[in-house]
Amino acid sequence: MDVTCSLCEDYQETLLHALWLCDQAKSVWKSDSRFSGLYRKAHRSFVDLLDFVFEQGSVFFVALFSTIAWCLWQHRNKLRERQPMWPIQEIYQRAKELVVEFFEVHHSELAGIGVVVRDSSGNVMGALSQKIPRPQSVEHAEALAACRAVILKELLLFQACFEGDCQRVIQAINACGPSRTLFGHIIEEIHYFSSSLASCSFVHVCREGNKLAHALARRAVLSADTDVWVEELPNDLDDIFRFDLVQ
Repeated sequence: MDVTCSLCEDYQETLLHALWLCDQAKSVWKSDSRFSGLYRKAHRSFVDLLDFVFEQGSVFFVALFSTIAWCLWQHRNKLRERQPMWPIQEIYQRAKELVVEFFEVHHSELAGIGVVVRDSSGNVMGALSQKIPRPQSVEHAEALAACRAVILKELLLFQACFEGDCQRVIQAINACGPSRTLFGHIIEEIHYFSSSLASCSFVHVCREGNKLAHALARRAVLSADTDVWVEELPNDLDDIFRFDLVQ
């Protein structure tokens, strides 16, 4: 019976090697700095590694670790059977999408909002990710996000351009007179907090140009009630930030 690793074809296959020590597996784990750090400790077996993850990680971290390991094992099995499979370089992102989808479905009473503050060159000055009770509508959530953005104005100077991808909310903010929408009270707060700025505008952008804020909103459902970053972003959003810059 062939006991050579199906991924690298160089070493004897053990569970620890196939799912953790193999260079092919490492390329998947090292897509996330949180998993890269686990290589600083030597593990006697995969069960030893799993125990360490359970002790150190959050519920989301453990779920992501388990899903990646399952995907790697499925990849190994399909490789042996010569069946269609995900490319090794796609496993991390696909596993993460599965976990995020699971948590979103099972946290249906919660939602998240995300805010990004940039300077005129596109550099991040600050960001916010906040968990909120599920709002009445998408417009309600977008209005809340706009309000949080205005409240974060202390990260700005005296001029600001606020962008959002919900046209109805942007129109309500820019309209003259009181808002008669169901989220009108939030529009009033936006007007109040923005009045202290020397100059500000509210502009509608397409959803493709607002991916970073949406990623922060999804992140909120899976993390603390409120996270704020100043002049930085969490590492797992670097790719989305770079994508936004070129749009």
